[in-house]
Amino acid sequence: MVAPPRLRDVPHDFLFQRFAGWIRRQILKRERRGERVPAGCLLLRGIETPLESIAGQAAGDSRRFLFEEARRDLCERLAVRCVEMDQPHGAVQVRDQKTLWGSCSPRSGTLSFNAKLVMAPPAVLDYIVVHELTHFKWRGHGVRFWERVARFCPDYKVHRRWLRDNAWRLSLPSNG
Repeated sequence: MVAPPRLRDVPHDFLFQRFAGWIRRQILKRERRGERVPAGCLLLRGIETPLESIAGQAAGDSRRFLFEEARRDLCERLAVRCVEMDQPHGAVQVRDQKTLWGSCSPRSGTLSFNAKLVMAPPAVLDYIVVHELTHFKWRGHGVRFWERVARFCPDYKVHRRWLRDNAWRLSLPSNG
């Protein structure tokens, strides 16, 4: 391992102790690389699904199918959660984002979500919906933000951990 330049003078023992959780996760990720979703399958709502089982529905375009399913799932959860949280929103965008699971624009009310969320278990997608709706009330990730998330999604820490541990498994097909 190589410490970043800004931490070069910090004792190695301290760094290993401070970043033990992160180091463990990186090692597990490397070990799990062999656990990719089997060829001819993709994750759909947390379940390994053979591509041929969705071929009829996808009309040969599994990427488009995933985007449509993501939009449908997100809109269903938003309809429920907006009422529960008394939080209206504007347009909903579904994108193939590289680093974000979701984002919101409080000024316009627009919500953007990662299409890969349809590959995660439904409870994880729901957590991201709650997370983004909460940003309309609290922009940062302070104590009040997390209190509101916990009020509507008590198991949010489990879902965050699932995303952190499984993000590498979520990959949209490039085409068809």
